[in-house]
Amino acid sequence: MKHHVMTVRTNVEIFLILLALLFATIGANFLPLGVLHFPVAMFFATVKAVLIILFFMHLKFSHRLNKIVVVTSFLFLGILLVLAMNDYFTRGWMRGTSDYLPKGGQFEHPVESTETGPKLTRPA
Repeated sequence: MKHHVMTVRTNVEIFLILLALLFATIGANFLPLGVLHFPVAMFFATVKAVLIILFFMHLKFSHRLNKIVVVTSFLFLGILLVLAMNDYFTRGWMRGTSDYLPKGGQFEHPVESTETGPKLTRPA
């Protein structure tokens, strides 16, 4: 199997690009972006991860099967995250679950009853 050797110049260029993206991420944190803080930070993190995978992990010069495995694993990770977030955001949709949701923005902790031993009951 033939191995590709990257030049020192390429490694330094990628490192400088990663540093610039790091400072851009830090700078974006101080901007008044509102709800866009998370998507902007995730965009920079994704670009940095792709650069690291392509160049420092040598996926760019790797066999086609390795590229397919990496892309497929990220697709399955995306499916897993979408399904997990779907479950998380739709938990209050079923009938009868509103008793467990916080009221007035404050969480109510269960009260311990000592009548017949330690038993947790729902607050009234």
